[in-house]
Amino acid sequence: MDVYYFVDIFIFVDMPVTRSGDCVDAENGCFDLFSFVEGSGVEVYVRKSLVGWVKLVDHREGYVVLEMKRESGPAVMVGGVYIRPNRDLTVVDEWLEGLERCDIVMGDFNARDLLWGREGGDMVTNQYGPRIRRWIILHGYKHSARKKPTFRDISIIDLTLAKGKSIESVVMDKTGLEHSGQMIKLRISADSNIESPKIAYRKVDWNKLADALGVMEGTGEEMWVEMRRIVDALPKAGVARGKCTWWTEKLERMAKDVKCLRRRGEKEMWKVARAVF
Repeated sequence: MDVYYFVDIFIFVDMPVTRSGDCVDAENGCFDLFSFVEGSGVEVYVRKSLVGWVKLVDHREGYVVLEMKRESGPAVMVGGVYIRPNRDLTVVDEWLEGLERCDIVMGDFNARDLLWGREGGDMVTNQYGPRIRRWIILHGYKHSARKKPTFRDISIIDLTLAKGKSIESVVMDKTGLEHSGQMIKLRISADSNIESPKIAYRKVDWNKLADALGVMEGTGEEMWVEMRRIVDALPKAGVARGKCTWWTEKLERMAKDVKCLRRRGEKEMWKVARAVF
């Protein structure tokens, strides 16, 4: 994440998990784990200052769907997908059905086909290829051109699809992984009614909060929903520099990034100091 400091939303596929199947949290303190489902091959991290701007629509084993408001026009639905090798084709069809609502779909399809592979020299078709090709054509998606393999130096299986017309997608080779990353640029806007996700702790009525938590009951999922409602109702803090006419959201984000990098640098300096002394 530090390398791609200019990216605000990361959709990771096939991320490592703990022995119990839980998420391995990211080291970068500027991002929050936005969505994780046990057993899913997709995780979403969002820059902390932008968490309130993104809405989670659906998250299953093979895909995630996010909704983002644009500066103009209707909201855009973005899907991240990871189809594991040798999955049952009926399951793959269910995932594709869940992605049909998306304006943009990107991720690791593990599908090889001449439709998107020919230009990059991948002339092989595998079991997923014809299925994904038919789905792309049926729903009017256009694929971003790939002029070289996205997986090692073997195949083109990582795709960026957009309905109606192809979208500019930058291939990021320096990921340190076997797959190349894919980056798109979207202009999104924040609703003026969206408050900062930070809680104004000095304004919290702790006795009232304790009473609300004390009467919670139900299943684990029901209690989680109720707790989320209680937390969302807590008073929120405003943006620290919101009254300055010259202080923009971009400067706020850059300031947070600098602080994160400084803290990271201080930790590394202490490691060196301990090694020396």
